[in-house]
Amino acid sequence: MKYSGQNWSLAALTASLILALSGQSVRANVYASNIKLNGVLNNASVVQGGTVNISYILNEPANSGVTIKIYSGAAVVRTVNVAGGGTGALRGANTVARNCKDDSNANVPLGTYTITIMAASTGHSAWDQISNDSDAG
Repeated sequence: MKYSGQNWSLAALTASLILALSGQSVRANVYASNIKLNGVLNNASVVQGGTVNISYILNEPANSGVTIKIYSGAAVVRTVNVAGGGTGALRGANTVARNCKDDSNANVPLGTYTITIMAASTGHSAWDQISNDSDAG
């Protein structure tokens, strides 16, 4: 079935109205975006034994916390856990400063590392990414 521009808009409006009137809540999961190390998106330079600022934006508060993992190849060299409700788990811009040490507190060698950020929030049973470009978060 084809929709013309006008019919498609009417169909979308009708679907939105049905969802709004159905009383169902919209669920979303929290996620990190715009991840930077020392202010850059890639190829950040850090001196051995120095500090790295990991910054990111959360679309919603991570009331169950944030886990940051730093990898050398496939091996995790550092895991940083941030408690929910505090700095690093808030909606909007966050920065977590860490020294360049592994989980056993030894300096990591110079090299290439990757990072993952997993944010969690309770009460969501499915992934529904929702966003509003005019929203500051």
